[in-house]
Amino acid sequence: MNSLFKYNFLLASILLWTSCSQESPSEGEYKIYDPGKMQVITTVLNPELQSMAILYGNSLAYNAALEGEGNHVEGEQYTFVTWNYRENPRWFGSNINEDLISVEKLRVTKDQNGFIDFDYAIELGTPLPVGGRQLSTKDRIAYLLDYHPAVLP
Repeated sequence: MNSLFKYNFLLASILLWTSCSQESPSEGEYKIYDPGKMQVITTVLNPELQSMAILYGNSLAYNAALEGEGNHVEGEQYTFVTWNYRENPRWFGSNINEDLISVEKLRVTKDQNGFIDFDYAIELGTPLPVGGRQLSTKDRIAYLLDYHPAVLP
């Protein structure tokens, strides 16, 4: 019984030591984004700019993206989050997110006359250029709404 206690004590000590020795991220790092109850519509990888992005949406947004007809309803909400990426040192051939570049939000609303309208805002950072140029707000909205969900067979 004494050797079992020593073994468990040694194992617990090693686990405690290794968990405490890992570097914690600095306070300035912001690598994770919590989308709340939104679901992933699609992911985007841009090797030229070494960036990756995720388009999140609520269920209304996901359904509109899935249909792909360009028909939108009030209440759709989209969030487009972009990070720099770097090679994953622990898994050959894969990348992991690094610094957060931008967070964009898009809501589908109705105007005073009851027509569909889009409320676009940049919550953080500056969106990356598309095709080498910064898009106008109108073009940025169209760019975000043009994505379709990644569907597995």
